[in-house]
Amino acid sequence: MEVVDLIFALIVVASVVVWFRMLHEFWFLLDEWAMAEQVRTWRGLVRPYNNHLSILVLGIYRLLLGVFGFSTHAPYRLVGLVCHASIPVAFHLTNRRRLGVPVSAAMALMLLWPRLLSLEPGGLNHSLAATGAIVCAYGLAGSSRRHDWFVAGGLAFSLAATGGGVAVVAAGLVHSLCRRSPWRRWLAVVAPLAAWITWRAVAVAPEPEWVSRARPSLGSLLRMAAEHSVDSFTQLGLGNRGAGWVLLAGFAALAAMRLRRGLSAAAEHLAWSGALLVWWFGLAWSRWLFLDNSFRYQNFGAVMILLAVVPREPVVWPAPIRSRLQRVRRAAPAGIIVLAAVVISTTLPDLHQFVDTMSTSGRDRHLDAVAINLPAAQISGDEQQDVTLGNTDASAIRSLFRAWGPPAHDGDVDWLVRESVSVSLTRPGELSAPKGDCPFRGQTHRTKPAALVAVAAQDRASTVEVRRFGSPWIAAGTVPPGRAGLIGLDDRRSPVPWEIRVRNGCVMGGSDH
Repeated sequence: MEVVDLIFALIVVASVVVWFRMLHEFWFLLDEWAMAEQVRTWRGLVRPYNNHLSILVLGIYRLLLGVFGFSTHAPYRLVGLVCHASIPVAFHLTNRRRLGVPVSAAMALMLLWPRLLSLEPGGLNHSLAATGAIVCAYGLAGSSRRHDWFVAGGLAFSLAATGGGVAVVAAGLVHSLCRRSPWRRWLAVVAPLAAWITWRAVAVAPEPEWVSRARPSLGSLLRMAAEHSVDSFTQLGLGNRGAGWVLLAGFAALAAMRLRRGLSAAAEHLAWSGALLVWWFGLAWSRWLFLDNSFRYQNFGAVMILLAVVPREPVVWPAPIRSRLQRVRRAAPAGIIVLAAVVISTTLPDLHQFVDTMSTSGRDRHLDAVAINLPAAQISGDEQQDVTLGNTDASAIRSLFRAWGPPAHDGDVDWLVRESVSVSLTRPGELSAPKGDCPFRGQTHRTKPAALVAVAAQDRASTVEVRRFGSPWIAAGTVPPGRAGLIGLDDRRSPVPWEIRVRNGCVMGGSDH
């Protein structure tokens, strides 16, 4: 192991730790609810999920739900982060000898901290498929029986994670054609594909006619695939479109150089270029309405590009150049640290925005879920809950809790009430306390389920207390002397009214007295 290997490993571990801390307010969202419903039976593992074979992802969630249920989201977040980190780790381990340790680590860093980084745990299927692609690429570069097993295993792994594995199959087919591979290699490629086609023919229902009619023309789909393939180069250019075009030009020039030596010499380049186009065409075919929100797919495309440029054998430099490279290698550890700092600083603003949005949504969904499972909240079974891709009702969510275990803090009314209240001070002069005696001082006020109550303090600080769902009075916050504040009372989808009282202060409005 070289110093650069150790630095790279430390960066990966530190990144996972930092992400895990940043994501501490994430909770079950979107696909995670749908997967929890599908894996209630073992047969659900092989049923289509969004028309894909997703047995790996569903199996992971079946295991985690069986152990942790909905009591905590931390294990799900950790598994998702480890799956994402497996992409650069697999790339570095399989290519460090051919590229050289510094170059391999540098390229892997681009996959560890890509632009528009998405760390949603439910999206780990793309991470698994990309890791399988890297394993397959390692096998394709060799010709032994051992390499055939890597090809078959990587392909099967990708196909069992998501439909994006078809792009990896395309790479295997193109590579085998260019290299005129023996029957063993063809078997390693075709066997996983045949199994996947058989599953799809048996398990996936025919496409509805209205979807076929609504799909754009073939020319439009090809144009979309080409445009997004170019965007994958922008991803590697740290989000700079000009840098993306420069990388694309270098990519094309390298392809031309290799093609001059024949199809066999250009096999890797052609195989993974084809995989990139198949990947984006498949997305355009199945998700043309949502392809503008393609941040979660860009990293997969970047993996295809990097796999295309990796040479089949280690580059052998002439002796004079080798001696100069040895001097350059001494600066490699510092260079990797500088590159990591640049890549991370470029990605971090987008990541903070992603985390802020997802944390707010996760906190709200967590509180709603606890309220749904709380009898005192009086949430009817047919109340619609916006927690899955296709909204479901409270009864269905309670059924999931019975199957896998209740959410964290279930039954903790004090926690639910405290977390559902926010106190914010108004700007000076925007809302002032009345002169003289406060109206409604010390009285209890009932409010509608979702309310915004204005309160003001006079000569002393005012303590705001609330209660709901039969809880005792809970101190929600304090308003300083002479200031006014707004008390936000979230409804948590329950019809139960709030009760509020203010000690040493005035209720200015917003409640039903």
